Formats: sequence, C-alpha cells, structure tokens
Amino acid sequence: MASSIVMETSDNEFNSQQEEFQLLQNAIPQQTVTSLFACGHPLIRSPKDAIKFLFPKHYYHLRHDIERKILHHDVSQQELDAAAKFGRFSQRPSDLFLKLFYGVICTLQHNPLAGCVSPSLIGSTGVIPLTIISTIPDIMYHYYHVIVHAQKEILFATMYWENSESANIISKAFRDLSERAGYENRRVIIKLMMDHPTISNALHIHSIIPSNKWS
Repeated sequence: MASSIVMETSDNEFNSQQEEFQLLQNAIPQQTVTSLFACGHPLIRSPKDAIKFLFPKHYYHLRHDIERKILHHDVSQQELDAAAKFGRFSQRPSDLFLKLFYGVICTLQHNPLAGCVSPSLIGSTGVIPLTIISTIPDIMYHYYHVIVHAQKEILFATMYWENSESANIISKAFRDLSERAGYENRRVIIKLMMDHPTISNALHIHSIIPSNKWS
C-alpha cells in the first residue's frame, strides 16, 4: 500500500512538471526586447518599456519552489525531447547538456529574463564570420567599416573607455552610422557595454551609465 502511494505521488508530480513545462513554452513571447524596441512603436521608448510590455510580471516567490523541483526531479526522456525542441540547435545536444538546459528553461517561470536575454533567444546558435588578426589601427578601421554598414543592431563590448585614437575611430563610426541611418530614415540599435565600476555595482552587477560619464 505504501509503495503504491509513493508511485501515485511520483506520477502526479511528473504530470504536474510536464504540464508546467508545456504551459511555460506556450507562454513565452516569440518577440524579443530588441525587435519590439526597433519597431518604433510610440509607447515603446526604451528597452525598459519593451521589457515591461513583454514580461509584465515576475514570479519571484516561485523561485525556491522551482529550484527544489529541479534539484529533486529526474528529467524524463519526454522532457529532454522538449528541451531539445525548445532550443534552436543545429544538431541534438547530448542528454547531459539537455538536462542542464532543461533546468535553465525552468528558471524562466519566476523570471523570464533570468537568462539575461529574451527567452526566445535562449538556445540560439550562430557563426562568427570573420576574425581579424592584425595591428590595432587595422583592427579599428575594420570595426569602423563594420559599424558604418550596420543595418539593424550593434552589440559593442569593450574595456574601460578612455581617450585614444582607437576610441576616436569608434566614436566617428557611430556618428557616421547615425548620419547614414538618418538619411535613409531608419533606426539602428547600438548596445554599448564597457567596464566602468561604480558604487551601484555593490547591489547590481550591471548598471546603466549616462553618456556624460562615459569618459
């Protein structure tokens, strides 16, 4: 009798986990923060507005419950298949990877941006088309041409921003791109990430730095 009760409880937990995962997949918006911001809607004036529109509620109170379920739950073959389908992989990853990936997806229940990107981008794959090995001036001018010809979006990550010829080249590239995009009546989103430690980093790993403090 005791064993049948345990088996019934396990089956119920398994079915509940399956249903929650299916609901999570159906609830995740396919639109990204960047694509919504780039559409130019008058009510979406910043990426923060896009985040509030796409993900209005964060269920932080579910965090510990979800973590407990992940730690004590044996991922089934059906859940591995669902995790493989969730990601846009060029080929099916190993079962070990899919078990880890399944845990990542489950964290989206309490915070859709727990993966630091829009949920629909989690599990994406891509290709780096070109690697430049040369002197710094050559590399900077290569970046200049890449930036100026950007069509929709730029993600530029660098170390501490300081006055230099390299910084001048990149700054000129952004200005020339802005002028070009304005002439063609289109928008290009630029995301700039740099090392700039502040007191606010004691509470938040990432912080928004106003343009007047970039240098």
